[in-house]
Amino acid sequence: MDEVSLVKRCQQGDLDAFGILVEHYRVKAVRTAYLLTGRMDIAEDVAHEAFVQCYR
Repeated sequence: MDEVSLVKRCQQGDLDAFGILVEHYRVKAVRTAYLLTGRMDIAEDVAHEAFVQCYR
């Protein structure tokens, strides 16, 4: 399924679609946060919070 369709499903409250997007981008998000923070534990927390904010 393409990303546009997944985003539209998320906007309609589909948690499964959001989960697919999170799994697709999780590694990139953590890697980016790690480059900014220099600590893996903080990077994982930052990425998690970013996904929570995106869902809201």
